[in-house]
Amino acid sequence: MMRDHGEPSRTKAVMRSLVQHTPQSGTLPAALRVGVTVALPLALLVATGRTELALYATFGAFAAVYGRRPDGSADPRVQVRMAVVMVSSVATGVVVAASDARTWLGVVATAVWAALATYLSQRQGWRPPGPLFVVFAVGACSAVPVASAGEIGVAVATAAATATFGVLLTVASGPLIRRIEHERRRRRDGRRDASAGPAAHGATPIPPPPVPARQRRLDVTGSAAAAGLAGAAGAALTGDHPYWASVAAVAPLSAATPSSRLLKAMHRVLGTVGGLVVAGVLLSLPLGSAGTVAVTAVLQVLAELLIVRHYGAAMLVITPLALIVGQLAHPRPVMALLADRGVETLLGVAVAVVVVLLTRPREPTPAR
Repeated sequence: MMRDHGEPSRTKAVMRSLVQHTPQSGTLPAALRVGVTVALPLALLVATGRTELALYATFGAFAAVYGRRPDGSADPRVQVRMAVVMVSSVATGVVVAASDARTWLGVVATAVWAALATYLSQRQGWRPPGPLFVVFAVGACSAVPVASAGEIGVAVATAAATATFGVLLTVASGPLIRRIEHERRRRRDGRRDASAGPAAHGATPIPPPPVPARQRRLDVTGSAAAAGLAGAAGAALTGDHPYWASVAAVAPLSAATPSSRLLKAMHRVLGTVGGLVVAGVLLSLPLGSAGTVAVTAVLQVLAELLIVRHYGAAMLVITPLALIVGQLAHPRPVMALLADRGVETLLGVAVAVVVVLLTRPREPTPAR
C-alpha cells in the first residue's frame, strides 16, 4: 500500500522539479553584453559578405559568457583564460576539418576536449561549468570542410578577434554595469543596502566545494566517454552533425549531482522539442541576413536571461539560436536540419543517462 502512495508523490516531485526556476540578479546587463558581443561581429560579417565565418566568430564570442559576477559585470581575467580555451578548441576543429576523415577525427577530438575541459572546469571553477561550449566548438568547426592553411588561419583569427572584442567590451562596460546595478539595489533596499558599496555587490561568488579526486576522475572519464560514444553513434546513424549528439551527451553532466544531471537531461529533451518548433517557424521566415543577425541577438540575450533560471526554458531559444547561426554560415534544407537535431539530441541524452548511472558515487556498504 505504501508503494502505491509513494509512486504519485515521486511523480509529483519530478513534475515540480521540471518547472522550478532559480531567482537571479544582475542577469540583464550580462545578457545584453553577451548579446552585443555576438551580434556586432555577425553584423560585420554580413556587411562584408563573409557569413561563412559566422560559426568561428560565434564560438570566439562565447568566451564572454564566462566569469559573470552577481552584479552583471564580469571578470576580464577569467574571460582572457576562456578566450584561450575557446580559440584553441576552434583551432583544433578547423585543423581536423582539413582532413578527409574529418567526421571520425572530429568524434575523437570532441572526446579529448570533453575530458580536458571537464578537468579544467573543476580545477578552475568555470561558471558556467562543464565542457559544453568547448565540445560544441570543436565538433561544429571540424564538420565544416576547409581547403587550405589560409582558411584555417582566417577561421582561427576570426575566433580570436571576437573573443578579444568580448574581453574589451567587458572591461569597458564593467564600471557602468556595476553603477547601474548598485543604483538599482539602492532604490530597492534603501540606504542600508547602499552603505555596503558597489564592491560588495560585485564580489565574486563563493566557489563550490572541491570535487573529491575519485569523483573528478569519474567525471573526466564520463565526459570523454559520453562525447565519444554519442558522437560515434551520431556519425554512424546520420553522419551530418554527430557533434550535436556529443553536446547533448555532455550538457547534463555539468550539473552537480546524479539527480540534477538526470533532471537536466529531461530539460534538454523537452526544451529541444519545443525549440525545434520555434526554429522551424523562424527558419521559414524570409528574414534576410540583417534580420537573421537581429534575431540571433535577441535569442542570445534571451538565452542568457533564461539559462541561469531554468535550463529547459533556455533550450527553447538555444536550439533555434544554434540552428540559425549554422544556417547563416552554411545553409541546409530546414526539415532535414530539424530532424537531425532531434535525433542527435535523443542519442546524446540517452548516452548521458547511461553515463550518469555508471559514474554516480557509490553508497557505502553497511557493515555486517
